[in-house]
Amino acid sequence: MTKKRIDGAGKKGRREFLKGALMTGGAVAVGLVAGEAVAASNAAPTPAETLPESKGYRVTNHIQEYYKTVRG
Repeated sequence: MTKKRIDGAGKKGRREFLKGALMTGGAVAVGLVAGEAVAASNAAPTPAETLPESKGYRVTNHIQEYYKTVRG
């Protein structure tokens, strides 16, 4: 037969465990974000010549067909 604790001593242990787990998880999350920021700042900038040239919005044949169907 098992005895149940009436004094609540078991709850304190669980609360302390959960508090510690949350603190550890938060510290890990902060460390990961800080690590990514440092890694991003150390990355070499991409030269403008290698970036694709943006052509902007163009009305092509299939877009014109869509506009016709929407108008009715």
